[in-house]
Amino acid sequence: MIAYGTLSEEESKGAATYTPFTIKLKYRDLTRKPKYIIVVASASMYGDFFTGSSGSQMYIDNFELDYEGEPAIE
Repeated sequence: MIAYGTLSEEESKGAATYTPFTIKLKYRDLTRKPKYIIVVASASMYGDFFTGSSGSQMYIDNFELDYEGEPAIE
């Protein structure tokens, strides 16, 4: 894993209306060059581990991957 990002706890609680958000990536390694990007979106906190609520719903549209400049370890 080269970089990782997640929504804040407050943002992850959801909203009644469409709410745009940005996930900033935290880089762990600047020497390796990635070949792939994997984006995981889940409606439950542990949905990416296939556990959590079966009643959760999530809608995603207008997904964009924007970047500028060089990554940096913060």
